[in-house]
Amino acid sequence: MTCIHPGWDVLAGRDLVLESWTRILGGEPPDVRCTSAEGHVLSADVALVTCHEVLEGGRLAATNVLVREDGAWRMVHHQASPLAPGQVRTPPRIGPAN
Repeated sequence: MTCIHPGWDVLAGRDLVLESWTRILGGEPPDVRCTSAEGHVLSADVALVTCHEVLEGGRLAATNVLVREDGAWRMVHHQASPLAPGQVRTPPRIGPAN
């Protein structure tokens, strides 16, 4: 399990990742809304979700990697990075490539 929060170095290992989330969400958790979510199943047991995380101070582009373990999807990697003002997500193209 790995995680990269904005401005943080890579955290590796379940204990460090969970401790980081406890620090972030402890006390008064931030108000975070997820927008522009897009999921991709990469194989029978691996999926990728990208989205924008909207916070009071701006927006982040986030990537979450999930694996299916014992029939349940579990996040194994999360990364979020600040978006520059004015960045707009291009809608996914549906259908075969031209």
